Amino acid sequence: MGTRSRIGYILPSGRIRSIYCHWDGYPEHQYPILTESYSNSDRIRELFDLGDISNLHENIGSKHDWKDKNDCINAYGRERGEHEGTEAQISTNREEFLRLAGNTGGGWAYLWNGKKWLVFENQGSYNWKQKKTKDVWTPIKT
Repeated sequence: MGTRSRIGYILPSGRIRSIYCHWDGYPEHQYPILTESYSNSDRIRELFDLGDISNLHENIGSKHDWKDKNDCINAYGRERGEHEGTEAQISTNREEFLRLAGNTGGGWAYLWNGKKWLVFENQGSYNWKQKKTKDVWTPIKT
């Protein structure tokens, strides 16, 4: 069973575009990758254009065999051909984004606000708490 997460970014309209990630959604894994590899609009759009993903990785990669490649992202649409229901979702506000994260079994949610990644922990029953990222998860250069 994976540690599920939802990753989103705020659009100019204030709505939020987000994708589901199945594996390793805990901050010690995802936060450094997001802050080091996905902190500019071009890279963020490239990631979200994949739709839902199995894993988050620094390397987006290109189409490959789902089972043979662990050094880049595995996307449900690109690698497995599962396009229906795996495209990025649009939420009207933060509350709807977090509700969507909870509906997909997410324990963690990450939101790019245009300047930095915000981290939210699911406390259960749609009770989300924003975590202080600067003090807890320092990005690790690999």
